Amino acid sequence: MLLQANSRRLLIVAAILLLIASSIVSTAFFESSKEGLLGQRLHSQHDLLGIAENDVVFMGDDLIAEALWSELFPELSVRNRGMNGQTTEEMLLRLPAIAQAKPDIVLINSGASDLAALIPTVQIIANMREAVNLFQAFSPESTLLISSVLPLSPENAAPAKELNSALAQLAETHTLAFVDASAVLLNSDGSFKPGFADRRSRLQGAGYDAWRTLLKPHLEKP
Repeated sequence: MLLQANSRRLLIVAAILLLIASSIVSTAFFESSKEGLLGQRLHSQHDLLGIAENDVVFMGDDLIAEALWSELFPELSVRNRGMNGQTTEEMLLRLPAIAQAKPDIVLINSGASDLAALIPTVQIIANMREAVNLFQAFSPESTLLISSVLPLSPENAAPAKELNSALAQLAETHTLAFVDASAVLLNSDGSFKPGFADRRSRLQGAGYDAWRTLLKPHLEKP
C-alpha cells in the first residue's frame, strides 16, 4: 500500500514537472517545429476555446487533424486537437492542459509522424506511456482510448505494424481500450483498402466513415 502511494506521488510530481516544462517551451516549440506559425495559430485558438468536462477530444497528427470529427459525431461535444506533422514528443507538450480540463473521453492516434521522421518505436512507446501516466495522474476519470496508427506512406507499413503491436500491449498493461483502426482500414500487407485513402495515404470520406463506425461504440454513453 505504501509502495502504491509513493508511486502515485512520483507520478504526480512527474506530471507537474511536465506541465511546467510545457508552459515554458510552448512558444519556442511552435516556432522551431515544422508545425511552425500555423501550429502556433491553432494552439492560440485551442487555448482560447479550452476543453470542457463533457468533451470528447481527438489527439493526433495528420489523419486526426484533417477529419471533420464534430460533423462525423454531431451528437457529441467534440474537440479536434490534431496537428499535421505532430510527433508524440510534441503532443506531450500539449497534453497537460487537456488532462487538467478532465474531458470525458480522449482518443489518441499518434505515432505515424514519428515513423515518418524515423523515430524508433521504443521512443514512441516511451512517449505514449508518459501520456497515459499524465492522464492517470491528472484526470483518472477520463476515458482514454489508444488507437492503432495508420501509415502515412507505403514505406511505413511494416514499422506501423510493429508499433501497433506495442501500442496494443501498452493499452492492455494499463487496462485501456485499444481501437484497432488498422484492422478495418488496411489490407494484410499494410496498404489501405480500396476507396479508403488517396495516393498520398490520406484518408478520404469512405475511410473516415469506416473509422467512425469502429469508434462509435467506444464513444457512446452506456
